[in-house]
Amino acid sequence: MSQDTQEALKLLRRSALRGNLDAQVLCGEIYGAGSYGVRQNPVESLRWYRMAAEQGEPRPQIKLAVCYLYNM
Repeated sequence: MSQDTQEALKLLRRSALRGNLDAQVLCGEIYGAGSYGVRQNPVESLRWYRMAAEQGEPRPQIKLAVCYLYNM
């Protein structure tokens, strides 16, 4: 993984932890797919989707439901 990718992921996580819905969803997608050099981790993916879903937006709620349907 390049240093640029590492820095981008660090900034993405920071934004997600500060409550950015799109960043939370993207973190869920990255961990769910194992992309950008990140190891696939369904539990971590679920964590990010849950955090985003708690904001009341339908998109992450649907992604969370799909995680429960296929991964749990």
